[in-house]
Amino acid sequence: MRSRGTHASTSVEEFQAYDPSKINDNVRKAVESTKGKVAKFKGQYINAWFHSSGGPKTAASAEEGLGYRQEPTPYIQSVPDPGLAITLPENKNWTAPFSKAELRAAVRRVTGEDPGPVGEVKIVSRGPSGRVTQLKVGNKVVEGPALRLALGSDRLRSTLTTDIKIKGDRVIFRGQGYGHGVGLSQWGAKALAQQGKSPEEIVKYFFKKVDIVKAW
Repeated sequence: MRSRGTHASTSVEEFQAYDPSKINDNVRKAVESTKGKVAKFKGQYINAWFHSSGGPKTAASAEEGLGYRQEPTPYIQSVPDPGLAITLPENKNWTAPFSKAELRAAVRRVTGEDPGPVGEVKIVSRGPSGRVTQLKVGNKVVEGPALRLALGSDRLRSTLTTDIKIKGDRVIFRGQGYGHGVGLSQWGAKALAQQGKSPEEIVKYFFKKVDIVKAW
């Protein structure tokens, strides 16, 4: 849904829980000081992905964190997330239980095929930052980012999974971070701002070899 003549979606998943009541003088100052500035890589606009918390470090590529393969994204890099020191406890370490039926249904939605009874859940591969890129659930291999969305990105908080155990009818995931981990960490940006870093410095910390250009 769109409203007020804008080109911004009011979907919480697309617009990241925008709340006009939280606009204060600091927000207005930040908007005014960066107005018209854009990030480019070799003259082209970047996909400026962001997430809540990268855990110990951000994803090494858009493919690792998002399963994104539409075009190369050489400006995405894995860097230590300074936000780990100040983020919420549930972003530092989380536990996410699912029933076997939930997991089986999620795999079916992603792959279009039934994985069969969930007797085993195994991590098949990880990306350079440690995020799970593929899992085997029952007899089917499924991509980590796609499975996370199918299970609910607010429940399976990230693909930076540290452990998976089956206990009875439950499959219990444990991990770190919140979000896909690609690009800018919001908690990391907050930590850098508290250290006195400028908006340009913050963007360049998370996105490799980008130029900040005054476009209007």
